[in-house]
Amino acid sequence: MLTKIIGAGVMEPYSRELELQQPTPAGELVTLLQIPANLAEELLVVRGHRLLTDEELVMNGDEIHLYLAVMGG
Repeated sequence: MLTKIIGAGVMEPYSRELELQQPTPAGELVTLLQIPANLAEELLVVRGHRLLTDEELVMNGDEIHLYLAVMGG
């Protein structure tokens, strides 16, 4: 079973299915997906309808959504 990553908007190029070797902290997805630092700073990682912290584990079988929270005025 794979982890399904779905990127929205500018995060769409990072959409894919991954097989994780072990449960992986959500914050490590930035490295696994090779997301640039300027995007990673504003990244929201969501499972179901819940925002994940960097420490929460992502596992095979999860469907993860990536959103960019752009700040500004």
